[in-house]
Amino acid sequence: MASSIFLQFNGVSVDTSTGTSTVPVGTGGATETIGGTLYSSTTAASTTGLVEETLQSYTMPANTLAVNTRGVRITCWGKTAANANNKTVLVYFGATQIAFVGAAALNNASWHSVSNVGRITNTTQTASGGGIFTATNWQQIVTAPAETLSGAVLIKVTGTGPTTIGDVTVNGLLVEAI
Repeated sequence: MASSIFLQFNGVSVDTSTGTSTVPVGTGGATETIGGTLYSSTTAASTTGLVEETLQSYTMPANTLAVNTRGVRITCWGKTAANANNKTVLVYFGATQIAFVGAAALNNASWHSVSNVGRITNTTQTASGGGIFTATNWQQIVTAPAETLSGAVLIKVTGTGPTTIGDVTVNGLLVEAI
C-alpha cells in the first residue's frame, strides 16, 4: 500500500496522496493549485493527403487526472496553405472531438485553438473548446468526453484538406495541467 505524505513550508503545500501542490496567492488566505506543462511541441506538421490526418499528438499517462475537478488545457496553432480549398482542424480528447476550426476556404490564414477538459469522475469529463481563423470567426464546442482516466488518453490535432498536400499545418501543441 502506497503511503501518503503531506508537506507544508512557508504556505506551500504538497499532498502526495492526491498529487496536488498549492501556493498562497496574495495575503488574504487564497491558494492556487500548481499546474504545469505536460507536453510542448513546436515541430511543424502538415497534411499530406486527402483524408483526416493526425498532425500532432500527446498520450497523457494514466492517472494524470486522478482527482475530480483537475483538468488540462490544450492549445494549438498553425497556418493554412495559400489556396481556396476548404480546410478543417479538429482537436480530440480521446475519442471525443473537443474543438473545431474551419471547414472553410482559409487562404493563407493563421488559426488558433484553446480547449479545457475537466474531470468530473474517472469516466466522465466536461470539455469546452474553440478555435479562431479570422478576427470574427470563433467556433465553440461544449461536450462531455467519457474517457477512462485510469488509462492513457490520446490528445491529438488533426487536419483535412481536399486536394493539396500541405493545406493545413500545425505549428505547435501545448498541453497544461490546470
